[in-house]
Amino acid sequence: MLCPDARATAQARSLRSLIALVFGDCFGACGGHVSKSGRRRLRSRPWHYTDDSVLACGLLTELLSAGSLTVESAALALATAWRADAARGFSPTTADCMRSILQGDPPSAAAQARFDGAGSRGNGAAMRVAPVGAWLPPDHALVREVARTTALPTHTHDEAIDGAVVVAVLANQNAHHGSCTAVLQDLPEMVRSPAMAAKLAEAFELSGGSGLAEAVAALGNGSQCTALDTIPICVWIVSRCLDDLGVAYWMAVEADGDRDTCAAIVGGIIGAAGQFDVHDLPAIVGLPASTGIRECFDLPESASGFLDEFHGRD
Repeated sequence: MLCPDARATAQARSLRSLIALVFGDCFGACGGHVSKSGRRRLRSRPWHYTDDSVLACGLLTELLSAGSLTVESAALALATAWRADAARGFSPTTADCMRSILQGDPPSAAAQARFDGAGSRGNGAAMRVAPVGAWLPPDHALVREVARTTALPTHTHDEAIDGAVVVAVLANQNAHHGSCTAVLQDLPEMVRSPAMAAKLAEAFELSGGSGLAEAVAALGNGSQCTALDTIPICVWIVSRCLDDLGVAYWMAVEADGDRDTCAAIVGGIIGAAGQFDVHDLPAIVGLPASTGIRECFDLPESASGFLDEFHGRD
């Protein structure tokens, strides 16, 4: 259990990551648009959050309340969040898994039973975990263990769990050191799936000078909604945009795949470093500096409360 001062600091780290994640979700889902000619356009507001934000908020709410997570507590937190806000674009498979959890089925068993017993390869476990990684102390073994714990209620395939591990490690490194550059080369050694390890190694190799189109062609863009098709391009974007969250959001949209999830993931990772004021988020994607954060996107109820607690009233 963290002492009060350490817990307050951990909470501040995790809330920065969460707000940047939710903003990225909203921006990617319906805020930013890039035409085939490369022209950027901001759509009319408010922008709306998706299932990504619902589950990220539910998971962090449980962690901040209990101070730790088990597979069972994470599962119940996710299912409770789904039940309270189920009309946010959840897949039928996710909804079915959440119903099973609420009916009392063992969480990992409910997840394992899907996809012919192989478990989901999806990117959902990775999408929601950055704030948890930001909250944890700088211990990579612990971060990997907790990331796995948060994934298992819905994702039991190694590739999906690996995705959660990668995102949590990067967010944790950013939260404690202001940069995750030092661990990018080591990511392949932290995962179990050979396919994910190979893609992460390729992402690192491409981070030196390739453009977005080349990176997408090699790494994917999330359009398959799998961890293997999503996490490598997010790692590439993070490697190029650690000092510019706005550029990272726009790159996630321009990649033109799972835009909301990619923008949420890069937002959660880069946001963990805390190198921005949450009220500047509208300006960094091109809105007038006077735009209030609540004017441009809607927030899950728990995230709205987090924003009040973290940075005062808008």
